[in-house]
Amino acid sequence: MQNLSRGHVTSVACTVVPLNPDCLAALPDGWLALTEDGLVRIADDGSPDHIGERGHAESYDPDDGIGDFDIGPGIHVSHDGRFAAVVTNFGRYGEVIDLSDGSLALEFDRGDDDNWTTYYPAAFLPDGTFVTATESNCLDRFDLSTGENLTARDISYGAERYEDCFHGGLTPSPSGRWLIDDGWVWHPIGILRAIDMAVWSQDRYAAEHGIVVDDPDGFWNRPPAWLDDDVFAVHNQAHGVTLDRAPTFEEVGRFHGPSGRMWAHQGRLHTVTDEGMEVWDPADGARTGRLKGFSPTAYNRVAGVFAQLTGEQLHTWR
Repeated sequence: MQNLSRGHVTSVACTVVPLNPDCLAALPDGWLALTEDGLVRIADDGSPDHIGERGHAESYDPDDGIGDFDIGPGIHVSHDGRFAAVVTNFGRYGEVIDLSDGSLALEFDRGDDDNWTTYYPAAFLPDGTFVTATESNCLDRFDLSTGENLTARDISYGAERYEDCFHGGLTPSPSGRWLIDDGWVWHPIGILRAIDMAVWSQDRYAAEHGIVVDDPDGFWNRPPAWLDDDVFAVHNQAHGVTLDRAPTFEEVGRFHGPSGRMWAHQGRLHTVTDEGMEVWDPADGARTGRLKGFSPTAYNRVAGVFAQLTGEQLHTWR
């Protein structure tokens, strides 16, 4: 096993403090953080640029029930770096901010039906559209240039096409062809669904009839990662990490070892532990590298750069 060289880690002074690990995301030319003062753009040299005040803040004590989750904000950034979604994970509300001028581009509300059980469903796609939940059981796709809902339909309780499900965290494939929805259905059992975005463009009800990913453990809110545009990796309580291949999403591999947040980089899984970052080869399930003391919370897929912002230092590794 290789000890990844500390020489690849670059550290620069940076006084920006994200609200939590989900509040740092990659921009094409730097990083974006959500702080107590709002959204802040961070250059590679660590210099900050304040964009705008923070919008909604949401907090409450959830009822007893499914799981034990901490409500908190999170951010997502569009591929071109123009828009950022500020959401409340395990909460109700979200908004999209135009980073070019700090203006509000879109507000959304998924309702209060067990919203505290999942990460907020939100994802920017390479074609410039944005997907989020507008009800606990409804995903919609928006054109951010106009704010138009491209998939408006009635699937509310009592409607002919009502779907009794609860959408969760969304993970698009690199090309945007597939969108993984990590949600659950009553009573309760986790269910991973793969939505074919090409089909959804033609049939606005397609999001309710995605392909069920081969994942029998019944849990949800687990770290996912796309290894490439065909193979999806996700934690499985019984089998470690399972690998599922599009378009059928049948299991093509599994291995034990990785835990924590995952990203795919150059065909390997990079995971975060209490001690640092680990690298795993999905071909044989071997851990091939470790970098102690570096626990990234954001990743730039295009540049191949990982980032951690802590102790007034911006640490990056490539």
